[in-house]
Amino acid sequence: MSSDSSSETTPEPLEKKDQKLSRKKIKWLHLILIAVPIFVCLSLFRSHENLKKSFTSQFQSSLFKSSLNEAVLITYNDSLQRLPSGKKCFLWEEDTDHWWTHHPMWQLFSENETHTCFRYVHARSRDFLFDIYKNQFMSDCKNIMTRYMIDSGWAADWGAGIVHPIQEALRTNRTLAIRTYAGFWHYAALKPNGTNPTCPAKDLTCYFLPLTNCKPSENRSDVITNYFPVPYEYVQRMPIVYKYVMRPKKWLRRKVNHMVEDMRKKLDTPCSVLHVRRADVILHSENSRKYYPISDYMNKLPENRNNTIFLLTDDANAIEEAEEFFPDSKWVYFNRTRHKGASGGWENQIPSKSPKEEVITILATMKLVATCDTIVYGESGFGSMLAESMEQEGNSEIRKIRVDEGVADLVSAKNRDSDKKLDALLNVRRNKTSNITKI
Repeated sequence: MSSDSSSETTPEPLEKKDQKLSRKKIKWLHLILIAVPIFVCLSLFRSHENLKKSFTSQFQSSLFKSSLNEAVLITYNDSLQRLPSGKKCFLWEEDTDHWWTHHPMWQLFSENETHTCFRYVHARSRDFLFDIYKNQFMSDCKNIMTRYMIDSGWAADWGAGIVHPIQEALRTNRTLAIRTYAGFWHYAALKPNGTNPTCPAKDLTCYFLPLTNCKPSENRSDVITNYFPVPYEYVQRMPIVYKYVMRPKKWLRRKVNHMVEDMRKKLDTPCSVLHVRRADVILHSENSRKYYPISDYMNKLPENRNNTIFLLTDDANAIEEAEEFFPDSKWVYFNRTRHKGASGGWENQIPSKSPKEEVITILATMKLVATCDTIVYGESGFGSMLAESMEQEGNSEIRKIRVDEGVADLVSAKNRDSDKKLDALLNVRRNKTSNITKI
């Protein structure tokens, strides 16, 4: 009996089995504890990269086309706010025109020789810009508000021709589409026959991103020609709307940037801007404006702001006058063709005969004025645009001074001969100077 019992295998104690199982569980637990954080980190990294990629490449192509519904756009809008930088840069070789057309909530903030960079606009403007975009690009093109492009001056063409009407279209749930009177816009081709065009279209799209994907009505009776009075809120929102409608195409931005860089080398700071509007202002019948002498502008300047002067004028005589009577000031101005007084006639805005060069100069001017902190100007839509541009783009407090402040006959038929009165005044001053020199 004892021999049988000695031949049987002794069973392993339960305590040892439990110990082996515990060691295996601990090993697996260690592996899990190591693997899980690694997996989580990789997942977070990949999701972050995917989010970045989705908004840096996917939305550059067709995601923002008018066929998209509002839910997709709102998802984009909400998700974009979670991106860390809110900035996006492109190489100049990339097609930013298509991208920016369908991403109006972004604005330019930096450009150099290799890159053009955008940033998300301020929240106060974002929703309104987005509403304009939806109204212009996401309609069925059945309820169109057709408007003629005004052929007058830069400020009138944009303000009365586009900025106010596009707000009226939004308010009335219509899509604004622009057509030209004679088949061309005078800043894209020359009056009277549309010669020397900037591009075959001869309209806004030569320079700026399209306002809509809808076509204007071909029926002249459908064209809206009168929408006055302009609601006050339309005027208040003008700076925001300008940012939407006046987005330059890539080729134009490059030309403007090169001109700006060249001129900035000449503009010492601090500097002042004189906007001397003459040319055809005396040809407006009972709405004619006065030719003011350069001295009237200079007398308005603070004493510490009369050294470097950025002179903006459509009159070649004004440049000669400035340098003759104020030789101690540093005068900076564009070397471009100008009319002499009213020699160009009524609303002849292109003395160089090159619409493209005129537009490049205008946009460069609107950027360069932000270099200065003081502007003296008179009754002029473009002068007001320059002052507004200085406030929008400048980094310091801007002094806006009117040369015609307190003038009774701001617009009057009495001003029609002010060019002759100015010539007589300058001749008297020349004679006085000559007599003093002889003594």
